[in-house]
Amino acid sequence: MSSLVLHDESEWIFNVDSPALLTDYTRSALDIPALIEHFGSVSIDEVLYNGRYVFDVILTISAELSRKRIEPVNPVEVLKSKTAIRNSEFMQALLKDPYSVDIRFVFNTDESYSNIGLWAHRSLLSRYKPFADLIHEASSESSAQTSSCNDAQDVINAEMLTIPLSDISPGTLCVLLRYIYTGEINRTVDTSLHAISMTDSALVMKGIAGRPARFVRWSPMDKDSPWRLKDVTWEELLRVSGRFGVLDLQQHCEDAVIAAMDTSNAVEVLFTIGSTFDKVRDAAMDFIVDKMGSVVLKDTRPFAAYKNHPDAFDFLVELLERRAPKAAVIDGV
Repeated sequence: MSSLVLHDESEWIFNVDSPALLTDYTRSALDIPALIEHFGSVSIDEVLYNGRYVFDVILTISAELSRKRIEPVNPVEVLKSKTAIRNSEFMQALLKDPYSVDIRFVFNTDESYSNIGLWAHRSLLSRYKPFADLIHEASSESSAQTSSCNDAQDVINAEMLTIPLSDISPGTLCVLLRYIYTGEINRTVDTSLHAISMTDSALVMKGIAGRPARFVRWSPMDKDSPWRLKDVTWEELLRVSGRFGVLDLQQHCEDAVIAAMDTSNAVEVLFTIGSTFDKVRDAAMDFIVDKMGSVVLKDTRPFAAYKNHPDAFDFLVELLERRAPKAAVIDGV
């Protein structure tokens, strides 16, 4: 008994009594139904040994053929993969393109970065309602300020919105924007991937055809800048993703914060993150209850720093309620 493997866009395995019977079939006129009817098909598992074919006769249209089984390639999946790569490359280019941005974020969190402007695209950010609301508010204020002015330069300046942020660092927003544009999470900030402006560089950025040239001062920063932005923590990224409704990133950050929790930081995580994110709160509660002896060591008061926290009473009551059943089991009740 011989086995025949036919390689094309799909694979077929046949029982062949005599390989000589195949001489009438040509590459250009293979009748698959006739082959199946004449020889009968068998399971591919019967002609595989350690992932390799065990065969006597091969018909193939491939230039090369390996004895190792290779799963047939789905051309639709290949097209999707190539399209995804092209889209990712496009979005990476768009993220740092200074000629298409139309919204600038400025920061008051650190005087060192008070002259930085981080640029983005309203159309992309508006997919998230918190961003859309922020943009709408800033646009309304800008329109009110310029409604009585007819100067063309003032009109184009008004279209380039500026939004001040007082509680988010430029590094954290860089990481968030990179995720929104490309789907990548990298908490080490590479400023060369972003459109960042400063007050001490100069580059002429031309406006739309027919309008006056507009001066935008772009940053020469790159990843080797001596004052590069510091790495972003999971906690920082969780807060900003939750604030702007980037839910898939929020879930990833929640899992990362929970995974990094230990006896030294569980109480801090509960009060600083758990008060806003229920998933983290529940995980911190369970962790503290399960490891109470290690969290609250002799002569330590890990909860004292949070005695004025607005959720302090509720959290402590819930911890006691969760602890009670475990304590009863330990006491043999």
